[in-house]
Amino acid sequence: MDKWAPFKASEWVLLDVDGQVISFNPIDVINNYHCQLPLGKQQTTYGKRGLGFEITRRYKNHPRTYNPAVERVVCQGGICWIEPKPKK
Repeated sequence: MDKWAPFKASEWVLLDVDGQVISFNPIDVINNYHCQLPLGKQQTTYGKRGLGFEITRRYKNHPRTYNPAVERVVCQGGICWIEPKPKK
């Protein structure tokens, strides 16, 4: 069994522990460990970006979804992820 299996899709996983948010995004984990940041001062930037991407991916372009509303709600929630425009 692969001991890392639970963390393979953790780019967007955030956990609230007593009002403090912990990011399981690998980049946040490495940066927080490297800088020895205590709970409450830990970086969650990449986890929030990953969550915004995951929500956008799941709901955008669904036949019953109004895409601008999905983008607005994600960005208002502080987890904005704007998809790059395709190159011509």
